Amino acid sequence: MKKSTLLSLALVASGISQAAVNKPNVLIIYTDEHNFRTLESYLPLMGEAQRHPWGNNVPLTTPNIKFLSDNGVIMNNCYVSTPVSTPSRASFMTGLYPQKTNCITNDIALNTSLKTLPQLFAENGYETGYAGKWHLSGEAKPGWTPMPNYGWNSNKYMFNRGHYKSIKENINGGNPLLVKKESTLEPGYDFMTDYLTSKAQEFIVSQKAKPFLFFLSIPDPHSANVVSQPYYNLFKDFNFQKPPTAAKDMSLYPGWASGNVNLTQDDYRNYWGMVKCIDDNIGKLISTLKTNGLLENTIIIFTSDHGDMAGEHGRVDKSIPLDASMKVPFIIYAPKLLPAQKVVNEAVSNIDVFPTLAELCGLNNMPKVDGISIVPLLKGNKAAKGRNCVFSRSTGLNTGWLSVTTDRYKLVFSTKTGDEPWLFDKQVDPDELINYYNKSSYLKIKASLTKKLIEYCEKNNEPKFEDAKIRQELGLKALKGSSANPLSVGTETRNKSEE
Repeated sequence: MKKSTLLSLALVASGISQAAVNKPNVLIIYTDEHNFRTLESYLPLMGEAQRHPWGNNVPLTTPNIKFLSDNGVIMNNCYVSTPVSTPSRASFMTGLYPQKTNCITNDIALNTSLKTLPQLFAENGYETGYAGKWHLSGEAKPGWTPMPNYGWNSNKYMFNRGHYKSIKENINGGNPLLVKKESTLEPGYDFMTDYLTSKAQEFIVSQKAKPFLFFLSIPDPHSANVVSQPYYNLFKDFNFQKPPTAAKDMSLYPGWASGNVNLTQDDYRNYWGMVKCIDDNIGKLISTLKTNGLLENTIIIFTSDHGDMAGEHGRVDKSIPLDASMKVPFIIYAPKLLPAQKVVNEAVSNIDVFPTLAELCGLNNMPKVDGISIVPLLKGNKAAKGRNCVFSRSTGLNTGWLSVTTDRYKLVFSTKTGDEPWLFDKQVDPDELINYYNKSSYLKIKASLTKKLIEYCEKNNEPKFEDAKIRQELGLKALKGSSANPLSVGTETRNKSEE
């Protein structure tokens, strides 16, 4: 009898299928509103002045996330399609730009006709599970166990939206009970990040016969900035400073950059505490995988739905085309498939995750998507021909802003009256304070990026391409009947709170 046959029989006898051995497991750890500068792994990739905008030697270490980057690949320029929760998550789940998913702003249900990431994995023999915030099933809040499940077979601990900090099991067997304030010291209550991680651990331990895809969606470090002890006390003696970029003269910048927010010391201490709590819980997951003999056959992705300005440029939250808002951490650990200690500087998008995972896991029946597989980049080769930039958009239809970004440059157009096009050179100006759009030495790069943005708009039915002001700045004629459509005051209010 052949050795392969003997192995198959042995696996069956032990309750482990051949499919479970041949296909890698996938664990996606997805945080919410996460500034990439709070992570140890990213600090060596930036200049000294950009590493600690809140003060030197902030006592924050994230060794478990660093384990993933030290033994995997870290993407240094990963951008989201829209730096707001629902549209960003829709792109992640479908590989499509937000305008093709129905989710152009928060609290809109994902188009059910689209094939999602978990549906493709389920079709290919994977057990799929989800715990945490979903934000793709409309306005329901908290909206436990959303239906349809979009391919998540195990979703008891999935809730649609809300940023609850504490949670308690329902003794009657129904959905867990939630409280918003910190109450982790009360008997029977858990801090949300700890609780959701425990559900991910339970799912992992239960998987023996089939490969799995599990999505742990941690609602932190999104505001409200609250964390349990001992995490708050870790930073109680550190004096956080206002980032230097917050001192800029706002009258010189586009309307989308306006802001004047003062975060308190408690805001900062709680935010950093939430990040440390997340890292500790990732350590629990790594330990669970290792204990159960699954770590070496599991792809682990750590990323977020968007960033958090955290006081940079005088802003909090997200929704604008600055790096702290729309650049997200993205680390992928896959020891049998990808190299270790690799940094990828090319610009990639969250729409690329779906096709990338499909290729890494050898999945069949991949739908047509806007993203591309970045497996060549992850393995140390070049990106697909013609792809050296990514595209992002604000929420809504034909108002707001559009951007095209490379590893060095970013070009932003706005529909708001009075907003000039803005060209960033992140190599020369990493703090994103200077507009190079009208500088003669940048004419060639401006023309190249403008051409790429036009191509994106035409190919992907971008509604903002109809705006007369943007078309004029792109060098195009206005469409018949179109007019400049200024972004109204307050458009982003709901997106900021995500409540």
